[in-house]
Amino acid sequence: MAALVIIFVAYKSDSSPNDTAQNAAVVDTTKVAELDDDDVQLLNDLSSKSPALRATFEDNLRKANAYIHDAKDTVDKSPDNDEAQEDLIHAYNEKAMVYEMAIGHSSH
Repeated sequence: MAALVIIFVAYKSDSSPNDTAQNAAVVDTTKVAELDDDDVQLLNDLSSKSPALRATFEDNLRKANAYIHDAKDTVDKSPDNDEAQEDLIHAYNEKAMVYEMAIGHSSH
C-alpha cells in the first residue's frame, strides 16, 4: 500500500508536447492493457520529461487500477456495505495521489 501513496486527481493534459518528444515517449499498448487512456497519456507525458520515473509510475498506476477493480467488485457484491464503499473511495484517492505526484514530476 505504501507504493500506492502516489495517485490520481483528474489529470488534464494542458501541455502541447512537440511531435518528436511525443513519438519518443509512446507507451506500448500491449504492455498497458490494464491502464486507461488517461493513464497512458500521463505516462507518455511523464516519459518525455522524466523517463527514469516512467516504470515506477506505470507500476503504481497498475496497482491502483487493480485496487479500484477489486474494490468495485466488493461494492457490486455488497452494495449496502459502507466499509466497501469507503474502500472504493480510498482506492480512487490512491490513484489521485499517483496522478498528483506524476504531474508534479513532469512539470519540472
